[in-house]
Amino acid sequence: MASFAINGTGTPSPKNKTLLVHIIDHMAKTKPQALYAEYPISPVTYDEGFRKVTYEAFANAINGVAWYLHENLGAGKELDTLAYIGLNNFVYPPLILGAVKAGYKVLLLSPRNSVAGQLGLIRATKCKTLITSGHPLPAVAAILSTTGHGLQELEIPTIEKLLTKPSKHYPYEKTFDEVCDEPLVVMHTSGSTGFPKPINWTHGFCAAFATSLSLDPPPGFKSIDKMYEGNRIFVMFPAFHAAYVAHVLVNGITFQSSIILPLQAAIPSAQSLSGALKNNKFDVAFVVPSILEEMSKSPELLDHISTNLDTIVYSGGDVPLGCGNVVASRVPLINFYGTTEGASLPLVRLETDTAREDWKFLHIHPEAGVEFRPYADTIYELFIVREARLENHQQVFKTFPELQEYQTHDLFVPHPSKPNRWSHYGRSDDVIVLANGEKTYPVPNEQHILSSHREISGVIIAGSQRFQTSLLLELLDKEELSPTNRASLMEKIWPSVEETNEACPTHARIAKSHVLFVPPDRPMIRTPKGTIMRAASLKQYVEELDELYTRADQLLIDSSAISAPRVDPHDYESVIVHLRYTLSGLTGLNFENEDNFFIHGMDSLQALLLTRTLKQDFGLPQLAPNNVYENPSLDSLARALQTALKEPQDVESLPSSGTTREGVIEAMYAEYCSLIDRIPPPQHTHASFPRLDSGSILLTGSTGGLGSHILQYLLTATTAAHIYCLNRSTDGRSLQVERNKIRDLLTEFPDNRVNFLSADLSKSKLGLGDEVYASLLKAVTHIIHNAWPVNFHINLSSFQPSILGVVNLARFASETWQSASLLYISSVSAASNFSAGNGSVNRIPEGIINAFSAPQAMGYGESKYVSERILDYATRRLQISVNIARVGQISGPIHGAAPWSRDEWFPSLIVSSSFVGAVPDSLGVGLSRIDWIPVDALAEILLELCQVPSLGGRIDGANVFNLLNLNQTQWEEFVPGVIETLSSGRNTKINVEKVSFDTWIKKIEEVADQQFNGSIEESKAKEMDVDRLVRVNPAIKLLQFYKTEGTRQRYNEWETGRAQEHSQRLVSLGKVERRWMDKWIKGWLSDN
Repeated sequence: MASFAINGTGTPSPKNKTLLVHIIDHMAKTKPQALYAEYPISPVTYDEGFRKVTYEAFANAINGVAWYLHENLGAGKELDTLAYIGLNNFVYPPLILGAVKAGYKVLLLSPRNSVAGQLGLIRATKCKTLITSGHPLPAVAAILSTTGHGLQELEIPTIEKLLTKPSKHYPYEKTFDEVCDEPLVVMHTSGSTGFPKPINWTHGFCAAFATSLSLDPPPGFKSIDKMYEGNRIFVMFPAFHAAYVAHVLVNGITFQSSIILPLQAAIPSAQSLSGALKNNKFDVAFVVPSILEEMSKSPELLDHISTNLDTIVYSGGDVPLGCGNVVASRVPLINFYGTTEGASLPLVRLETDTAREDWKFLHIHPEAGVEFRPYADTIYELFIVREARLENHQQVFKTFPELQEYQTHDLFVPHPSKPNRWSHYGRSDDVIVLANGEKTYPVPNEQHILSSHREISGVIIAGSQRFQTSLLLELLDKEELSPTNRASLMEKIWPSVEETNEACPTHARIAKSHVLFVPPDRPMIRTPKGTIMRAASLKQYVEELDELYTRADQLLIDSSAISAPRVDPHDYESVIVHLRYTLSGLTGLNFENEDNFFIHGMDSLQALLLTRTLKQDFGLPQLAPNNVYENPSLDSLARALQTALKEPQDVESLPSSGTTREGVIEAMYAEYCSLIDRIPPPQHTHASFPRLDSGSILLTGSTGGLGSHILQYLLTATTAAHIYCLNRSTDGRSLQVERNKIRDLLTEFPDNRVNFLSADLSKSKLGLGDEVYASLLKAVTHIIHNAWPVNFHINLSSFQPSILGVVNLARFASETWQSASLLYISSVSAASNFSAGNGSVNRIPEGIINAFSAPQAMGYGESKYVSERILDYATRRLQISVNIARVGQISGPIHGAAPWSRDEWFPSLIVSSSFVGAVPDSLGVGLSRIDWIPVDALAEILLELCQVPSLGGRIDGANVFNLLNLNQTQWEEFVPGVIETLSSGRNTKINVEKVSFDTWIKKIEEVADQQFNGSIEESKAKEMDVDRLVRVNPAIKLLQFYKTEGTRQRYNEWETGRAQEHSQRLVSLGKVERRWMDKWIKGWLSDN
């Protein structure tokens, strides 16, 4: 028989490491009539009163569930998972505990999850049985229809039957120590930042949680958690929610509270809370934030609720300051902070605090082990730090036993005058990173606008990867707005928007042109707590947002054309002023005369728009985007334009300077080699070459397509001690998770194996700071340099920050304590122009090429070539070990659903082929050869090469490996299948035809000419905005690339002997298959 640990009141408690099922059995024997809970008799009205549930009845229901599962599924042996999705009623507590007794664990599913989210949870928990109620929800049918016969369905008896039908005792003889680490219940995250993930609450977790709730407060303070003791608590959270389980099971039993539940058929609302108070009495209401917002806007509801309650506690999201102030002025208001992974933290407040003035601020118990670490300016991020002396009440480390600290990703700001008080500010996931790298925190501004207007029910500020923020507004009134009403409402709302603008940095301000009223029939998506799911909501408004930004950009272009200073094209200063004004309007950036547009944030679409504007302003219809790429500064572009006006027939071949291409490359090589000469030779002796499995790896560009697969392979196929991921992003972990979800790759990165660091490789010490840099020098054994801007338009000078990053990584390698090796991921474009003779076949050696004419004539290939030469020089000068992987075309993956970026030349070709209804029958001598390597296979190959020591000693320079698929095929073999796939994927009756490459290029060019050579008014009349055009016809951005490749006469034969010798995966790789191609194409078309 199980033994009990008894607390001071004579009642067993979970904090004393007594199992919940044992406590309830004990209460049923010793205090059978003690009240545990009450729930409404009717599912739709409180008027019929409440049914009381005693501990005796509760224990009976638990036993009933246990016997029911035993009889239908057998006694559980392996703690198999039973998923439950049902009505919001009292069946949840006995189901959870009855399953424990019978040897199972219950996964609580939210009915609001997407089908994909439900199936992901079912797969992750290896669930084979779905428990349903007598009135199955629509989500049940969706799950069962998708999973087919692989999921057994079992209907649970009604709660009334479980409570009233006598059930014999179901014994549970296990002790706490035996099952401490076994699940009590499986919760799941809300999915507000992605797909939901399962979280096990173990018996040990619940014991630690109960202990944290029971911590004695410091002198002069009182415990907020202990206000539940002996009181009647109305819990308005959904029954599948972690807050419900925490309060109904753990808090309720720990503090012997009486739990009052709401109607099973009503959504959480202030109206429902008021209705409950008219038919029952309770002391504390535990509510979701939306209820407080509703109360603040209804004087009648606020008056009734506040006069019948002692306290309101809220959790699950933030409450606008204005709304909370209204409620707190009438009734004490307390803010609880919690997470699914760690439940709530213990809170205290001064004995004199009435919870009226500082309701928004938390005061976390000093024994909770938390740290607030600087995040940005006056914003801090909450961490929970593991300490041995706090082990018994830090429940989050029962969820994550491998961690030494838990990063919550929740941001807080301190009280302006009172110490140790913190107000929730938002999440690091919510930070908007604009296209120019600037960041803004939208939540406070969203709350201000929401609380200022009763007409508004939801607010989102958007703008990630755009140059300006936008405002999305959801209205309470679900009627479609007329233009007149929209204008009137905008004027009413605008003063509060201006108030937020005044407190914002310039880059975060909202313009009237960037406000979107969301469609009434598609409200913002919310979690069960009522919190807006930012990512999911923005996804459903993609088309409206694209249209909004396009319309705003058009207005900007039109206004620029009208109000730009009059230009004298023959006066250099006049041209400079005109260009600066035009560029500022297009990009929101200010350029000095010598600033490189692309280094400072200009993108390809803006280059297209600039070209379009300059064609009209200067009367140069033949001006092309390539002219902007080759002249990427105000000074060079102004001089180029003046030259073009003198000799308009030579616009397309307009040079950027009088220096030859080879001369420019050689000068840059010499310049950066001089920086290598300034690096002191290493003083330490070289360590033996370590294996990857026992080393620590520094990986640059982990969030990119190839980088994500390299990181995946490092984590799953090696035992590398630690991986340091260097990215430009200030929150690399969140970005990695976000992108890996799309790529169907790992989203869990254990802190003991992976660190994400914000870096700028072009800066001293990689932009990491002295302390971090020094720690990496001690630890790193291998460097994989993958980060590089993939842009085939911009010229060599625009890659200077990346080339400087190569120099800095060479310095880093020379300074590492263990003589770290460096694997540099180069490109075949670094050598594809090399000429070894006059024949039709050109052999490219697997080594450093000293001819400055070797790289392909584009900035990308030239920058890779210069970097290869610099690293070869550094290998001999600094005695470092360097391997260079000269990679050919990287394709989409063989396995999984990771997308192949549609911005690359081949995806762009396919998408544009679908748009114009034509596929080229050939791609020229160079591109027709399909020697591609899928990205997941390439990651494996690179890690094999990462472990190759210096083959001839460091004195012989860098090792070079040419990486192309050894099993090649031809484009012509794929053409019929591509046409078939495109034809079946088009919503049109137009056939997809096969045409010559020249004809295909002309078709693409015609569309581009129609769009970019006409006047702005003509373009607007075509009803095809620039953003949309580039999305459906992306090849227009790569026309020069296709033209160059289409005229290539010589065939390159790449030597691969060295690569074959050192990569088994390369040798075993098969040719690109039709089924891979079909998968990639369908993925691109589905994005269109």
